[in-house]
Amino acid sequence: MDLEPFVEAGLYDPASPNAAERLELIEHWLNRGFSVDAITALAQVSTPTSMAEALSNPWSHDLTLRDVAKKTGCDPALVMRVRRALGFAAVDIDEGNIPPTFVEAVEVFMLGAALYGEDRVVALGRVVGSSITSIVEASRAMFASAQNEAGATELEVSLANEVAIQAWEALIGLVGNVMRERTTRDEQFIADLLHDDVRVAVAFVDLVDSVSWAAHHTGQDQVAALTRFEAAAAEIAVAHGGRIVKFIGDEAMLVADRADAACRIAFDLCAFVAADPVLPAARGAVAFGPVHARDGDYFGEVVNLAARATKIASANTVVVSAAVVAALNPSTWTTSDLGAVAIRGIDTPVVLAELGCGRR
Repeated sequence: MDLEPFVEAGLYDPASPNAAERLELIEHWLNRGFSVDAITALAQVSTPTSMAEALSNPWSHDLTLRDVAKKTGCDPALVMRVRRALGFAAVDIDEGNIPPTFVEAVEVFMLGAALYGEDRVVALGRVVGSSITSIVEASRAMFASAQNEAGATELEVSLANEVAIQAWEALIGLVGNVMRERTTRDEQFIADLLHDDVRVAVAFVDLVDSVSWAAHHTGQDQVAALTRFEAAAAEIAVAHGGRIVKFIGDEAMLVADRADAACRIAFDLCAFVAADPVLPAARGAVAFGPVHARDGDYFGEVVNLAARATKIASANTVVVSAAVVAALNPSTWTTSDLGAVAIRGIDTPVVLAELGCGRR
């Protein structure tokens, strides 16, 4: 085998400690039937362990923003705005790095803009772009951690990547199916939006003194522990009819239609954290009332109260607003009145009560 082309392309260094691994990978590429020219041509744009997949499924991306504008009849400025909303860098209108599939994306945005207005549709695009980026990054992290844990060689990583891409194609279909199902549920929510009368229970649960905790645990331990926290938050929320809105560092924001459901979620999540051998203690706060919904998030006084009241709660406890207390069944929940409490960022003291939570 003539290795000189691979040396010149920076794909092989006989003096490298992993030369044997890389040679094994090169042999795999050649055994797959890929030509030396095709392999070396991708050396600057593909990683070695992704090379086989890149060669098997070449991805065309040579359109410019100007090309897309011409094909769609869309203003170039909007094309660039859409590109950025979806999370892709767009600076030079004549740089050829865009796939043909983006033409369809712009056409969809143009239709949406005609129906709902450009700003609203671009805002939705940002949500879509951010969500997809999170899915991609989470998938990559899952793949990398599994390969690292297994101590996989370059060839093993390449083979695993080739299989993973097939699963990725299935995931794309799954996302579409989940989107379709989700739109058939929670129909009361859209009715409330149309009447500008969205009332929900908002809960925040955060980890106490997480900075000090992080200083005493390895990065690997922190990642594993926070993964458990986020997984538990999502599972507990769904189990009680709520949902996670977002994670903000070591804090979870969630919503539920009913105050008692949000309290149960916050209560159970604090109890889960208390039983975890690595996580620090958690604390939570729940408020109930009218909110403003936008781009999958929630805003308003009720949200601000729940977020800031979390800092009032002691470790392993949940505090709730007066509106939550009024909505709870006293035969199910016991509350301890904390009186009117001064909360940073809120002009007047707010009446709060405390729910018990799991103890260490």
